[in-house]
Amino acid sequence: MSARNVTILLIFFTVLLSFIALNTIFGLFLVDTNPAFGIIIFVNALIYFYGLFESNSDPKRRKAHLLIGSYFSYLLAIFQLLFVFASWLNGRIEGYCSINLQALNLPLVVTGLIASFVNEQVKKAYN
Repeated sequence: MSARNVTILLIFFTVLLSFIALNTIFGLFLVDTNPAFGIIIFVNALIYFYGLFESNSDPKRRKAHLLIGSYFSYLLAIFQLLFVFASWLNGRIEGYCSINLQALNLPLVVTGLIASFVNEQVKKAYN
């Protein structure tokens, strides 16, 4: 993986997760308002952002930020899916369904899916 691709991916995930964090904090598009979870997503965006400050002379440090950020993005997506599954299971036990499209943070889940593929590519670059 070239240094240029790493820089492009760092910028892409920084911008994408910053918008998802703002979306989650304010509940703008397809998401329930959740300020605490939005701040956690913004911390994930900062991992990618600080990767942009690493020097180009040491590309492994930039790849490390990309790798850790993608791990964390993937973990947040799995957490979101488990949260929705727990809500669905609670509804099944109590006899009502409280799941709607906004309960699932769909942009975050899609970003986690993309991050899982990026994670595999960065791992291949290390080997």
